[in-house]
Amino acid sequence: MIGRFRSAFELFQPSFLSGYTFPDWVRLLWLNGWAAEGKYIPRALIATLGTLATSAIKPFEPRFELDAEAEEIWRKPLFILGLGRSGTTHLFNLLAQTGAFGFPARLDCYNPHTFLLLRRMGLHRLLARVPKKKRTMDNVETGWLSPEEDRIALQILSEFGELLSPFPRRRDFVSAWRAPYGDSPDAKQAFCDGLRHFSRKLVYLHRRPLLFKSPSHTSAIPEILSVFPEARFITILRNPFDQFASQAALLRNPKRGFFTLQELQRIEDEEILQVIDWILTRYLESRPAIVGPRLVEIHYEKLVADPASTLHEIQNRFGLAAGRIERVQVDPRYVRNTHSFVSEMVKTRLRDICKPYVNAGLFTSEEVK
Repeated sequence: MIGRFRSAFELFQPSFLSGYTFPDWVRLLWLNGWAAEGKYIPRALIATLGTLATSAIKPFEPRFELDAEAEEIWRKPLFILGLGRSGTTHLFNLLAQTGAFGFPARLDCYNPHTFLLLRRMGLHRLLARVPKKKRTMDNVETGWLSPEEDRIALQILSEFGELLSPFPRRRDFVSAWRAPYGDSPDAKQAFCDGLRHFSRKLVYLHRRPLLFKSPSHTSAIPEILSVFPEARFITILRNPFDQFASQAALLRNPKRGFFTLQELQRIEDEEILQVIDWILTRYLESRPAIVGPRLVEIHYEKLVADPASTLHEIQNRFGLAAGRIERVQVDPRYVRNTHSFVSEMVKTRLRDICKPYVNAGLFTSEEVK
């Protein structure tokens, strides 16, 4: 009974959809043929009310200018890259504890047009009292003030952000991944403009170097460097068979549709492989553009086995103040999820996809054997 109640209640939760302005929301609905399906109509209606509220208060969002010190801070963010289910969230949460960085919280990412005003009104203090929820796949607890993926904010700020579209049946999975960073100059410009706008607001709020994390950014290095020529990067690499199995399990989890207005469609193995291939290929092509000291590449297995050593490596490379890493505590409830079955077809394809990574010394031949 409780499970049914929760499932029904979730259909009323708008998630980040209420963070759109009303005109952008109407445009999104119109471009997708007003195709909200029956049981998701309550979510669409609540989201519509939320967008009206967002539009009503947006004119009161504080205006600001960054002074010279803040401009210098803004120029050097740190991006955590890596395929989905490679440990990017785990590292994000660990580095957020150091106090060395400002980072977008869920409140900010869900409300990129208005989060400065909402915080000035004290909403963050109220939301801090809301109990956190535990992710079933790894026991990571998340709440309104937890570190959150900035791609959610960029989705709202850019009409080209298809990766988190509430209409999954209107486009295929591979195209959705490529949309913000594909061949369209307008899409790339919208992504860059959104990143610039959102990051400047965060620096104004925190006055610290920013820490960003989103697996989709792994294929967006050229776009990121066009905004931040001095950006720094950490890339996490995970055993490709484990990574694929974990990502496939996540993509087929019914709870993935926490923001959709349509029933999810099944994501096939080949679609996931095409996305992995595209991301890894683009990463290798873009990687030389990052000047050596500004890139650290680590392995998920080492991070989990010896987090202190891995974090000290990051501290030494990026010059974090002494004592920052010592305050980090790994949640003892964190579990490394494993999904053992990967078909021979998938293994063969992954070996082929990862050959350039073996040649570049990022994986050993034993890891993809």
